[in-house]
Amino acid sequence: MSKIKIIPLGGVREEGKNLYVVEVNESIFVLDCGLVFPEEELLGIDAVIPDFTYLVEKKDQIVGIFLTHGHDDAMGALPYLLEKVDAPVFGTELTIELATISAKSQGLHQHIENFFKIDEDVEIEFEDATVSFFRTTHTIPGSLGIVVSTDEGSIVYTGDFKFDPSSSEQYSTNYGRLTDIGEAGVLALLSDSADAENAIQSVSDKKITADMTEVFRNEDGRVIVASIGSNISRIQQLFYAAKNSGRTIFLADD
Repeated sequence: MSKIKIIPLGGVREEGKNLYVVEVNESIFVLDCGLVFPEEELLGIDAVIPDFTYLVEKKDQIVGIFLTHGHDDAMGALPYLLEKVDAPVFGTELTIELATISAKSQGLHQHIENFFKIDEDVEIEFEDATVSFFRTTHTIPGSLGIVVSTDEGSIVYTGDFKFDPSSSEQYSTNYGRLTDIGEAGVLALLSDSADAENAIQSVSDKKITADMTEVFRNEDGRVIVASIGSNISRIQQLFYAAKNSGRTIFLADD
C-alpha cells in the first residue's frame, strides 16, 4: 500500500500559479509550475510565484516536473524553481520549446538538456508510480492532462481545459482515453476549468469562426480584431476567417 500526499502549492481558488505536488512514498511528482501576474497595487512586482520551500527541502525526491501546456499560469514559474532544484521536465513539443525560451532568458542553459518532449501516447514508469497523459482542449496546441497511476488508483490532473466537440483536431479532447482512465479507477481528480460553475453554455469554436467570417465578408472597410496573445486557437481562427473571406491580415504589435 502506497503512502500518498497531494499538496497544492498554488492554483486553488485563483486563476494562475498552478502547482500541485503529488507525493507517492518517497517520490515527488510536480504537476505544472505556473505564475500569476500581479494586481495593480503590487508595484515593482513582475510576477507572483508559488512558495517552493517544501520542494526545496525535498528536492532530492523530485522525480519529474510535468507541464500540461505552454501558458504562464502552467509553466511561467519554472525558471524560478529550476534555480533551486534540478529535476527533469516533461511536456509536449510546443510546451518544451516555450519552456526552453523561458529558461534561456533566465540564463539556465544547463537545465535544457534535462527537458524531454512527450505526447499523449507516452507512458513513463517510475519506482513508485507510472505517469501517462491524455489530450485536452485548450487555447494553445499541445495541451495534455496528466495521470499519476499508483497501486491505490490514479491521480488525474486536467490542467485548465474546456470541452468543445467542434474544436479542430490539434485541439480536440481524447474522450476515449478519458473513458479508459475512469474505468481503470480514479483515486483523485484535480480539475481546473475557469467559470465551470457558470450555467450559461459556452460558445463553440466553430460558431466563433463562422461569426468572424461573416463580419469579414459583410464589412467594406478595415476590420480591427483584438485578442489575447496567448490564445493561439483564436488567432488561428482569425487566419481561417480571413482566408475564407478573401481578406489580407496585418499583424500589429502593441
